[in-house]
Order: sequence, then C-alpha cells, then structure tokens
Amino acid sequence: MNNRAYREPSKIEELKNGLEKLVRKKQVLVFDDCQDYFGHLPSFLDILRIKNARFIAVSRYREKIEEAVKERRLTSNTILLGPMLNLSEIIEKNILKIALEEEKKELIDSILRISQGNPAIALMAIKHLEYLKESGRSLTLRGINDSFGLMKEILKDLIRAGEEAGSKGPKLFLGELAIRNGLREDDEALKENFEMVKKLKKMGHIISEQHGENQFYYIVPDMLRDHIIREAFFDADMINQEFKDLVLRMPEEDCVEAVRMLGIQFRVTNEKEIFKRGCAMILGRFKGMSSSPKIGFVAQQEKPRTELLIDLGCEAYDWFGDYNLINDILGDFCIGAERLENPYYVGRAGLFYYETGNLVRAEKCFNRVLELAKKTGDKYNEAASLHSLGIVQQDQGNYSEAEKLYKESLKIFEELKDKSGIVATLGQLGRLAEERGDHEEAVKNYLLAFEIFKELKITLHESCR
Repeated sequence: MNNRAYREPSKIEELKNGLEKLVRKKQVLVFDDCQDYFGHLPSFLDILRIKNARFIAVSRYREKIEEAVKERRLTSNTILLGPMLNLSEIIEKNILKIALEEEKKELIDSILRISQGNPAIALMAIKHLEYLKESGRSLTLRGINDSFGLMKEILKDLIRAGEEAGSKGPKLFLGELAIRNGLREDDEALKENFEMVKKLKKMGHIISEQHGENQFYYIVPDMLRDHIIREAFFDADMINQEFKDLVLRMPEEDCVEAVRMLGIQFRVTNEKEIFKRGCAMILGRFKGMSSSPKIGFVAQQEKPRTELLIDLGCEAYDWFGDYNLINDILGDFCIGAERLENPYYVGRAGLFYYETGNLVRAEKCFNRVLELAKKTGDKYNEAASLHSLGIVQQDQGNYSEAEKLYKESLKIFEELKDKSGIVATLGQLGRLAEERGDHEEAVKNYLLAFEIFKELKITLHESCR
C-alpha cells in the first residue's frame, strides 16, 4: 500500500472505504514503511479485523506497530529480517555497469561491509558510485565505514548537485523537503529549486507521485530523509536558526507531519531531548489557539482549526509522551472535540483524554462517536464506542452501567462476527465480575473468551487493557 497518498483525513476516509470494499476474508495486505502513518494504523486494523484478513507491517519501528496491534487486541508475530541472500549478486550486476573489472571486487566488498545486508543502503552506495562516475571522479568507497558515513557522503552529493543546478540553499531546501515529508508541485520552495529536484530525481533520491490533481515530491529512502533532517537542522545539542525560521513560515497543515518526523528522530536516537525541543517550537506556534470561552462550542469556521490542533497535540503525545510539555504550550487542545462531525478526530481526542485521566471529557467524546456511528450506520464504531464507554464507567466504579454497555457492545460484535471484538468484550466482562467479587461469573466469561482466544491465537493478558 502506498502510504504517501493518504496524508489528509479525507484521503484516510477514502482509503478506509476502499479497504472495506476491496478486502476479502483471509486476504493478506502488506503495509510498507508503516511508520509513515502510525496515527491511522488502528483504523486500518479495525477493517482488517472485521474482514478476518491478515496483514504484514514493514517498518524499522516495531514498537509503535506493536502498540497499535495490542490496542486492537490482535495477535502479532515479529520477524526480524536478515540480509538478502542474493544481495551480492544484485550488487555485482549493478557494479558491472559502472566499474572496471579490476575495481569490481573492492567495490563489492565495500558495499557489503557498509550495508551489512541492507538492500536500501546497498542501493544508496551504488547510486553514490554512479554519481561519482558521472562527475568524473574516482570510484571508491574508502573512508566510508558504515551507513552513517555513506549518508554523509550522499548528502554532499545532493548539495553539490543542487549547487550545479543553481540552487541558492540546497541543504536548507533538502531539510525542508524532508521534515515536511514531501512537497506539492505548487509549493514555493519546490518551484524555486525545481532544477535541483529534476537533477536529484535522475540520481534516484527524489521521487514524484500523483495524488489526485497534485504531484508530490519526496526524498527516498526514509533513512536518508531522517539523516537529512538531523544534519540540516540540528547540530549536536543545538537547534539551527534555519529550523526556527522554517517553523514560522511552514504551512500549518504540514506542522503535524513535522512533529511526526521529529518523533521518528526522537525514537531512533534513543530519545535525544533536542528533538523534543524542536517539537515544542512547532507547538509554540499554536500557543493560545485552543482557548475558548465556552467549553464544547465550535463555530463552523473553527472546526478545521480544532481538528488541526487535535491532530497536532495527539501526534506530539503519541511520539513524545510528555503531557506536561504539550499541556503547557497548547492547553486543552481537544476543546470542542465532542461537537465535531468527523469521528476520527472525536475518537482521537477521547482516547487522549482517557489516557491522560480526564474521564469526564473522554466520556463526552466517546458518546459523540456513538452518536455519529448510529447516524451513519457504522456498526463497528458503534460497538467500539460502547466498549470504550463501558471502560470509562468501570474505571469510575459504575459497574451496573459498565455491564449494560459491554453487553450492548458484545451484541453488535456478535452480529458483525468480529471475534476479536467479542474476545475483548468478554474479557472486560470477566474483569468487571472479578472486581465485583463474582468469581463464578468472571470464570464463565474468561472461559468463553478463552475458546475464541485459541482460534485467534492470542494470549489471555491481551484480551483486557
């Protein structure tokens, strides 16, 4: 599945509708570069679960995928991919096109050493050699010890190519293209550097894709994109002035992407604080925008801003997990969510409120999702929102109301033949009975759930949150 086509909420809904129509039972879908749409992965998993389909998620960031899978009470198996068995043959085939026979062995050995079996890194090394040949320089990888060293050399290639194409600030442009995770053809920065873009596209480090009526341009692969972000805007523990300037002029809708790009850097660098500080700068641009004199009221013209703030704040919380940081800057950024029409934003706000302990506001949001689901005939969201409302009531000790909500949810899940939903709800009913001290009822529900657990091949502790 091409993740880049689905950055906008309308496109997400389009994808969800497409999946509902196209996915068949027991079909297998592959989600490549899954880290580029983590925020929407749970919605996709809902559809796959109902269809009893399977999926393969490919990503360098296993932890985030496992969080989404566990949240939806699905089973998962992790496979760590090793080196490609035929990588040497692939490298040799490409090297023969650019190197002399006496150069071949040293270059192949160097690529294998640098790439450590990663085909994307091997391909970058080959493209670097192609650029060296085209530039009339010596074909060598001496002095490059690892993938980090290779990407530093490639960035030099890209900057040099940009200068040759007449770009005034090639490194800054590459940084902007990377942190905004792609630019549209009519973007001013892209138009100013289009000759550079054409040159880098021929080199294989920029690709273009048509999405609707618009053409978008991206840096590939994502590990090069990530390297460029770190090199263009961050120097040890310092944030460059260029980043601060970009934050102020970046289109608002791209700020969510920028927060996510910084979140990725935060994770892959063992949570270096500098990326959290960069996130705080982006959030700071929206400081004070969430304040409203009347809780729960959202004027029609303010709905897009409310949706943007929900996406921005939740994305920051999902990646950085620092509630105090986000609250200090954005305040109650989900204010008015319960009056929105899009269940995606309402549900995301409800989950944020629940995870941060605001059960009253979480309940309002989940009730709004329930209302919208009934209005549109969305049976899965109806069952899921009833389940969420049951958890909220259970957490407050309102056991009778929680039981009623769980049973309503269970009935719909059974109508949908959604076994994972049935398991989750039976698990919660068992936990509820256990909290009440009704161990006989708890065992009954746990055993019913266990029979389905065996079919789904998931473990007992995954059934309940």
